[in-house]
Amino acid sequence: MEFLNGARNNREWDTLERFLRDFQAAWPSEAGMDFARLHFTRYRLSHGVGMIDTLIAITALEMDEPLATFNIRHFSAIAGLRLVQPYQR
Repeated sequence: MEFLNGARNNREWDTLERFLRDFQAAWPSEAGMDFARLHFTRYRLSHGVGMIDTLIAITALEMDEPLATFNIRHFSAIAGLRLVQPYQR
């Protein structure tokens, strides 16, 4: 959903839809949703963490996977979340 949110036109949307077909969706558990709500409420103003970012973070935590991002500020408030830079800019 984060990828699709960035699509600027139908061509980009279609390209993303084809690309995303190769991936399996992962969703937070009910407990994860509660955790995400707490973190969103607590860190929205201080760290600028968004609702979707919080859901992405809790999904990474529950799957015990690192989160690839350049947006360290938004995610740094979430304890236990491992962050990696996806590539060199």
